[in-house]
Amino acid sequence: MVNNKRIQNIWREFWKNDLINPDETWPFQVVNALSYLNDELINSQCTVERVKDLCAIRDHNFASLFKHYTGYTPASYLKKHRVEFAKRVMVECNNNRTISQIAHYCGYRRPNSFSTAFKDLTGYSPKRYWSIQQKKPKGKTINKPMK
Repeated sequence: MVNNKRIQNIWREFWKNDLINPDETWPFQVVNALSYLNDELINSQCTVERVKDLCAIRDHNFASLFKHYTGYTPASYLKKHRVEFAKRVMVECNNNRTISQIAHYCGYRRPNSFSTAFKDLTGYSPKRYWSIQQKKPKGKTINKPMK
């Protein structure tokens, strides 16, 4: 059985290779928010409102500013990268975790929220994605375009 150390290793690799790194020339609000999102992505306490509070952001145009530099709104950045991390966990952990456990590992408090986000971005329920994924050769993933 895969233990939490395996999930931590998957997370370290994902964090190092798959997240957007802020550019120092970007506005400090974007750099601070992106750094926080990257560090706390899989923490269920990480929300857009919390980012705004912790980074002292009061600008109502912040989502547009963040999107200008990253290509994502803060909410879509959280959603996309949490789902991408879930896909990685599914591929690397095979059947050793439940959908509820994976949802929790990816920062979702409720499995239903996770399933909705996953299906919205991939076109598949997590269970269906996992089923299809298990039939593919190891290391290959289903690459439907993410929204």
